[in-house]
Amino acid sequence: MLPLMQRHSLTLIGNNQLQIEHLTSTKEIKTHRICLDHRLGNKEGCFDITGVYFSRSARDVALVRNILHATLSTSNAVWWDDQVAIDINIPTESGLQAEPSITFRRCESLRLKPCRNLRLIGSFLLAAECLQADRSYKDAYLDLDIFLGTKNDAFNRESMNFSWGAKNIQLIGATLYADLKSQGGTLSRASIELTSILHVRDGILKPLKHFGPENFDFEVLRNDSSDQQWLVNARNVRLVNCRRKRRWYLIADCLISHGWVRESVIKLHDILGPHDDEMFCIPFFSSPEIPEGARETKLENGILTASFQGKDEKWLQRSVNLAQVVATEGGTLTL
Repeated sequence: MLPLMQRHSLTLIGNNQLQIEHLTSTKEIKTHRICLDHRLGNKEGCFDITGVYFSRSARDVALVRNILHATLSTSNAVWWDDQVAIDINIPTESGLQAEPSITFRRCESLRLKPCRNLRLIGSFLLAAECLQADRSYKDAYLDLDIFLGTKNDAFNRESMNFSWGAKNIQLIGATLYADLKSQGGTLSRASIELTSILHVRDGILKPLKHFGPENFDFEVLRNDSSDQQWLVNARNVRLVNCRRKRRWYLIADCLISHGWVRESVIKLHDILGPHDDEMFCIPFFSSPEIPEGARETKLENGILTASFQGKDEKWLQRSVNLAQVVATEGGTLTL
């Protein structure tokens, strides 16, 4: 237990006033207010602990215990979630003029604290088990290519498709490494902390960057049949189906050799798409985007089925035999 003189509580008033209440050594309750705008700024979507007037470009400001959360705008009007810890120093003097002081510190490490078994499947799909409200853990997936890119042989969180052209991609702890090509054509090793681009919220992995109406919720569809012979040398086959029904990821534990397996993934939305009210597969089709609003998606014995809205606005159910599309080779899912 903290000494009595150090007991305090923090309250956010409006979106930029911090109220501090603490007990003095004489058990007197003292109240102070500090304007956070005079101590905290916004630098391109991140809290600036040496800046001022953060609230002028902030929304959804909230205080959880001593962590200040907000969504901050960049100069290009792109919104990012960020957080900063507030540390309070309560003076030991009991005089009426004694004022508490505050300092700020970055606390990115907290963003992935609610997850375990963080790993990279293939070169782009981040997977983890995330803590739920009932204290259980649930599988979570996030396509890093959607919100992470490269620029000038470094990772760039404003662009996308980082894995295109990257070599030797690795995830060690929560740090992503890759060999990136420079303008001169040479490869250089680059790294980025995943806590600078994503967090766990509502039990799933989400990017810190806001993507308008994009929804990163998903469901995992397990193969409904115990017979998975349609995909040779693979087990634990499942389909990650994004809630907006625009992205499908097929994942399987593929046999490498002598009983060893590794997770592999393939983007089905790169090869499947609608055409004349049909679902078809053409590996060289440039943009076979699964239509927004596809529903009743299921995977059974290698048969992927979904309902699409046709040209006459009627819902049509269509299927494709994945055994004719996907195979395993050397412990990897291939076309």
